Amino acid sequence: MRQGILIVICTLYAGMAKGFQEEPFAQKTLVRGAPEIIHYGLDDFHSDPMMMAMCQDSSGVKYFGNQDGALVFDGENWQRIALPNKSLVKALHYGSDHKVYLGGFNEFGTIERDGFGRYHYHSMVHLAPEDDLDLDFVYDIHEVQGHVIFRSVSKLIAITGQKAFTIPTGGFYTSEVVNDRLYMANWSDGLKVFDLHTMNFELLISKESYEWNPIVSITAGNSAEMLSIFTRDGQVYSYHLESKDFSLARVLFDQKSTNQVTSVIRTKQGDYYVGTLSNQLIMLTASGETIPLDKTRISLQDESVNSLFESDNGNLWVLLDNGIDCINLSSPSSIVFNKASVFDVNIHHVTMYIATNQGVWASVNPPGTEPFMHMDFEPIPGLEGQAWSLQTFGSQLLCGHEKGLFVIRGNDSQQIPGTDGVWKVIPIAEKPGQYLVCTYYNLQLLTVDSAGNFRIRNVVSGFSESSRDILQSEPGVFWVCHGFKGVFRIKVAPDYQRVVSVQHFEKAGLPAPYNVNVFSCNGEAVFSTQAGIYTFNDSLNLFQPHPLLNKVLDPKKETRKLLDTKHRTWYIHNDEVGFFNKDDQFTLHSEPFLQTRGAFNKQMETILPLINGVLIGTKKGLFAFDLTPKTDSLTSYPVRISQLSFTKGDQRLLLPLENPLELQAAQTQNLRLEYAVPQMDMLNEVRYSYQLSKADQGWSDWEEKPWKEYTALTPGTYEFSVRAQSKLGESFLAASRTLIVRPPWHQTTLAFLIYSIMGLALIFLCVKGILRLIEQQKRRTILEAEKQNKILRLELDRMQLAQEKNQFETAKSSLEGDLILKTKELVNYATLLSRKQELMMELREELVRLEDTTKNEKTRRDLKALIRKIKSRLNNDDYIKVFEANFERVHHQFFSELRERYPDLNSKELRLCALVKMNLTNKEIAPIMNISIRGIETARYRLRKRLSIHDDMVEFLEKLSP
Repeated sequence: MRQGILIVICTLYAGMAKGFQEEPFAQKTLVRGAPEIIHYGLDDFHSDPMMMAMCQDSSGVKYFGNQDGALVFDGENWQRIALPNKSLVKALHYGSDHKVYLGGFNEFGTIERDGFGRYHYHSMVHLAPEDDLDLDFVYDIHEVQGHVIFRSVSKLIAITGQKAFTIPTGGFYTSEVVNDRLYMANWSDGLKVFDLHTMNFELLISKESYEWNPIVSITAGNSAEMLSIFTRDGQVYSYHLESKDFSLARVLFDQKSTNQVTSVIRTKQGDYYVGTLSNQLIMLTASGETIPLDKTRISLQDESVNSLFESDNGNLWVLLDNGIDCINLSSPSSIVFNKASVFDVNIHHVTMYIATNQGVWASVNPPGTEPFMHMDFEPIPGLEGQAWSLQTFGSQLLCGHEKGLFVIRGNDSQQIPGTDGVWKVIPIAEKPGQYLVCTYYNLQLLTVDSAGNFRIRNVVSGFSESSRDILQSEPGVFWVCHGFKGVFRIKVAPDYQRVVSVQHFEKAGLPAPYNVNVFSCNGEAVFSTQAGIYTFNDSLNLFQPHPLLNKVLDPKKETRKLLDTKHRTWYIHNDEVGFFNKDDQFTLHSEPFLQTRGAFNKQMETILPLINGVLIGTKKGLFAFDLTPKTDSLTSYPVRISQLSFTKGDQRLLLPLENPLELQAAQTQNLRLEYAVPQMDMLNEVRYSYQLSKADQGWSDWEEKPWKEYTALTPGTYEFSVRAQSKLGESFLAASRTLIVRPPWHQTTLAFLIYSIMGLALIFLCVKGILRLIEQQKRRTILEAEKQNKILRLELDRMQLAQEKNQFETAKSSLEGDLILKTKELVNYATLLSRKQELMMELREELVRLEDTTKNEKTRRDLKALIRKIKSRLNNDDYIKVFEANFERVHHQFFSELRERYPDLNSKELRLCALVKMNLTNKEIAPIMNISIRGIETARYRLRKRLSIHDDMVEFLEKLSP
C-alpha cells in the first residue's frame, strides 16, 4: 500500500510555552489542514483499477465494484469475486438484513461469507420472472419501504424475502433514497417519487425546471423537508417538499468549464463532497462555504472521481478511474512539515518558523480557518545548516544556529556579531533585558537596547564547557548538564563578567555522568537520567531520587525531556512522548502520540503545547495533534479473526471459523491465524499483539504483521487471543478462539485402551513365551545334559571300546600270532605226518620189495609181519583225529559251519577241506589221506562239485571261518 502523507495542520487552538511558563501566542487561532490520504492501487488489490461502487457491512468489511466483478477488503486482505457471466459490478448495497447486495449485467444477488472466512456470490436471478430477466445493467440498489430495489434503466426489481416482482419504468437514469422515499429521474419527465405501497409515480420537478441538465445526485438538505439536487454541469438546487419551492442554490463550475459532477455524498457532519470528472473533489461545508479540493490542496491518484462513500468511522472513500483513495477525516493527527528533521518550532506574528537540520523554514501563508488548509514552507536565506532553537523575546525572534545567533524578521535574518556555534539563549531572571547566550564553547552576555538592537557585551570567563542544557536555579547560579562529563553548578559574578565558582558532579548519587538533563518542574530543578529522575539535596551536597516523579514515570526507563505547563506536564520517556495532568492523579497519556515513537532527535526533542493541541518535532518532520475532548462516545472496534489455515504438503488448506475449533494434530503443522480490524480502514497502521495459552509466555510485542503461525501443537486445549492498537493509541476489543487439538488416532483414549489390551496381551504372550522359552530352555538343558551324558557315556563306551579294541587288537594280534604259530605248527605237523606216512609207505614198499627178494623164510616172515604192522599203522586214523582236533582248536567252528552249510559231506571230505584250507598240495595231502595223488585230485574234483565252487577252492574255504 502506498501512503500519501500531506503537509497539514490539524484544527488546533494555538498557544505556546517558552521557558517553563505557558504563554498563548494568540487569543483564538483556528488552524485546519488537509488530512492524511491512503492510496490503494494495483499492487494492493491486483484487479482492474476502475472502481464504480462501494458499501460497508456492520463488521467494517468494505466491498468494491469494478470491471472484474467485486472486491472484498477486510482491512488487511483483498479477495476478488467474479460473477457467473463475468460482468462488471456497478451497484452495491448493505441491507438492514445484514446482506450485501450486488448488481451487474443481467445479474443480481448477494455476497456472503462462508464458514471458512471466504466470500462467495449467490445469484438471486431465479427469483425474478423469466420474462423480466433482460435487465441490462443494474445501476443502483436501494432499500426502501421494506423492499430491496434493483434499478436498471428499463425496470425495477423489488425483492422482499424470497419473493420478487418487476416494476416497468420509463428510462430512469438516476435514483436515490432519502428518508425512506425513492426518488428517480428520467429523460422524458423529470424527477419523480415512487411509492411501493400504491405503486404510483408522482412528478415533483419537471425536466424544464433544471434545463434538461441530467441529475447526478439527490441528497438530504439541511432540514427534513429539504432536498439538495446536483446536476451533471454543476448546478446545485434546493427543493422544499412541503412548499414545492425549487431554486438554484449555487453553481460549481464557471460557464467555460468542461468539468462535470460525477457523484455526491452528504456526510454525517452535514458537509457535502462532490466528485468531478477532471478536477478531483469539491467540498461544500455545512455553513455554505465552497472549497475546491484540487491538486493544490490534496493529491489523489486520479483526477476523475467515479463515486464517493463515507465509512462508519467518518472517513471519505474516493473511487477513481485508477484506484481507491481513502481520506482520513477522523484522525486527530497530521503532519505540518516533512522536509527535514525538526529541532524547534515557533509561531511568531502568525508565521510558523521551524528550525531543522537544513536551516530555518517559514510558512508562506498564515494559518487559516478554512478546512483543508494547505501551508507551504520556504527556507530563510542565510540560515542553511543546523538551526537549533527559535525563541521569542519581546517582539523579536532569535535563532540559535551552528553559525551563530541570528535575529529573524519575516523571511530575512541578521547575525549578531561575535557569535558562533550557539545552542540557545536564556533570560537572566534578576537582570531584565539581559540574556545568556549558550554556545558550544562558553557563555556570553547578551543585551538589548531600547531600539531593540542586540549585542554581545562580553564573554563570561571561567567556564568553557558546552552549555546546550542549562537552567537558572537562583540569582547568579546555573546548572549546566554536559552530555558526557556530568553536571556543573556554576556561580556567576553579579556583573556577569566571570564565573566565580564551579562545582563538578560526575556522579554524587547519579547513576552515571552521561545523558543527564536538567529541567524545571513546579519551580524545582530536576535531573533526568537513564535510571530515573533526581533532585539535588543542598545539605548533603548529593543527588537523590525524586520521590514523586519516579512514581509517575518508571525509573527503569530513560526520561529525556520534561516540560512543565500550567495544567499538565509533558515528557519524553523511552522514546515515547506523553503528558500527565496535574488534576487526574498523574495518569500518563501517551496513546495519541504512538506514531512518533522512535522518531525523536535525542537531546533535541521539540514539544510546543497549544490550546487543546500540541506540535511535536521529530526526525520525520513536525506533527500536529488535536487534543480537543470528544463529545461523542468512541466506539471500541473488535479485532476479527478472518481465517484459519494449515499447510498440507505444498497446499494451504482452510479451517472452519468455529469457536471452539477442534483440530487434528496433523492440522497444526504451520497453523496460521489471520486477523484484522476492518473498521479501521487501515488508516492508522494497526499493530497486533497475541498470545496462545500453554504455548506463549505472555502477550507478544506489538507488530504490524496481521497473522501468526504455530507449528506442531501438542494435543490439548488452547486459548488464542489477539488485540490491536492503532498508531494513535486506540485500542480495540480483543478477539479469542478456543483451539482443541485432538491427538492422532494412535494417541486417542480408544487407541490407548487398545494399546493397553494389546500390551497386556503382549505381556501375557511374552510371559507365556518366556515361560515356554524357559521350559524349552529347561528341556534343552535337560536334553543337552542328557546329550552330554550320552556323549559322555558314548565317549566312555568309545574309550572302553577303544580299550577293548586295543585289548582285542592285542588279543587278536596275540591270537593271530598264536594262530599263525599253531597254523605253522599244524602245517608242520601235517607235513611231518605226511612225510611220516610217506616214509612209512616208502618203507613198506622197500620191505615188500625186500620180501620178494629175501630167500630166508624167517626173514620173509619178519618182513611180512613188519609190513603188516606198517600197513596197520598206515590204516590207523588216530593220528588224523589228532590232526582234526588240533585243526578245530586253531580254526574255530570250521567243521560246524561247513557241516551246517553242507550237511551231506562225509568225514573224508571234511578232512580234505581242512587240508585244502591249510593250503597243502595234493602231494602233501595224499600220504595223509593214505591215497594216491591221483585219488586226491579226483577227490578234490568231486568236492568242488558238491560245494559248487567255481573259483579258487582255497579262497572259498578261507572265507568260512578264520
